[in-house]
Amino acid sequence: MKLKLNLEHLQPKQEKPHCSIGTGNRRFKKRCSSGFSNSTINKKNIQSDKFHFPGHTEYLEEKFGKGSPALMMLINDVMRVAVVTGHIPVKTISTALTEKLIVEKLIVLNASLKMDFSIIRPRIAVLGLNPHAGDEGVIGTEEQDVIIPAIKQAEKLGIICVGPYPADGLFG
Repeated sequence: MKLKLNLEHLQPKQEKPHCSIGTGNRRFKKRCSSGFSNSTINKKNIQSDKFHFPGHTEYLEEKFGKGSPALMMLINDVMRVAVVTGHIPVKTISTALTEKLIVEKLIVLNASLKMDFSIIRPRIAVLGLNPHAGDEGVIGTEEQDVIIPAIKQAEKLGIICVGPYPADGLFG
């Protein structure tokens, strides 16, 4: 038996899919809402003269960031997962990943966990980039060279964070 999937409904048909993001943005700015949530967007369909961002995270960062980085979070009842590098190709992650960027995102995440989720003393598990968190440099050195120094810097700022933990084992 062959299963046929119709995934057409997952592709936006709107000519201007950025309009709903713009509406949420305007309502938030006018304090008509305390925030907004949206689903995934088709990155190719959304590009226009008015919307030239790789994703809505970068769009919101420009509209609301005031010099602070935006933070993409994936949230469910059990955990909150934040990403450091955002909408970039996998092949550029290791060069985009810097100690400064990790610390900036940890600061934003820590503040969000306190303010938005009422967690008094957030504990943040930082995941590694490489399989098995690099196995002490055997499968990559980003953990030793970038991630561990960032964790130490964040700890000096009073952020409770530990790691790097292997991402390939944490969710298994």
